[in-house]
Amino acid sequence: MDIFTHIFFTYLLNFGMGTLKFSQYTMVFGIVMGAIPDLDIISYPIGKKYPMWRHRGGSHSIFFIVAASIILGAIFAPIIKINFIILILIGIISGLGHLCLDTLTTIGIPLFWPFSKKEVHLDLERAINPYFMGISPFFIIFLFQLRAINFNYQIYLILINVIFISIVVYYFSKLLLKLTIQYKFSTPSFKIIAIPTAGIFKWYLVGKKVENGVMRLKYCRYNLLKRLLPKFRYFSCNCSKKILPPLDDDEKAKIYTYNLEEVRSYIRKFKYPLAEVIENSTGHHWTVFWFPLELMGLNRAMAIQVDIHQNGEYKTKHAFFKKYSNI
Repeated sequence: MDIFTHIFFTYLLNFGMGTLKFSQYTMVFGIVMGAIPDLDIISYPIGKKYPMWRHRGGSHSIFFIVAASIILGAIFAPIIKINFIILILIGIISGLGHLCLDTLTTIGIPLFWPFSKKEVHLDLERAINPYFMGISPFFIIFLFQLRAINFNYQIYLILINVIFISIVVYYFSKLLLKLTIQYKFSTPSFKIIAIPTAGIFKWYLVGKKVENGVMRLKYCRYNLLKRLLPKFRYFSCNCSKKILPPLDDDEKAKIYTYNLEEVRSYIRKFKYPLAEVIENSTGHHWTVFWFPLELMGLNRAMAIQVDIHQNGEYKTKHAFFKKYSNI
């Protein structure tokens, strides 16, 4: 989730917990703890070499939240004159609120690091929902303005609870919808997974299996508001086959790039990869975009781009892939 949504949610959580009754500083401490895991974006250069320091790495774990709450609580408890234990509990609950939101998304977090590197994700929300990112600052300003004019406290508390409960109901409804869609369209040959878009009624449906070294995907976009049955498309790649240059057709270029370590690590992170191979005239023979269904949105997909010569020399970079309107 984006930082504005995290701040908004943490404010709802802290106000609902009544942290303001201790002092305004405890409310600020809780909001900061709700946003602090995303400070890992400043370690991006280090994260290239050490995965647990990347964004959504070790800072998005229960261990980190507890450790950060104890350390920061010990520093600030005597300064703001708040009971140390109370401040730790506020920090832990606020930080766990951040982790709960991120586990709803399609990009996993290592919740139990350092004891396990397994990433947890429920695939109920985009990593960044542009609608939530747009309305969260509005609600933050609106709620703070109500407090500034000394709006009736009881009505304000009811409003906070209504918003918080609405968010919980929204995601519970989305979970039921996801499970219903998956049950409806799964077949013995392909177990279908429903991946969310920014809206509740539009989903990507995808099934994946690997047989005899060949990865096969079955996928489509599905709109619940339309009565038409989804029209699935298919993608395959021989992931076990080793291709040697010259790369004289797009299928060879696709298979060759699939087996590059940069691409394989990307695919391990994102489970449902597609590839688009484009012949170009920039001195390279092929440009191959590997992009996952999980990162599609606003008619773009985050991708790893491989510019590759016919002789096998290549360069990779992260890019946006825009040519997939028919997916």
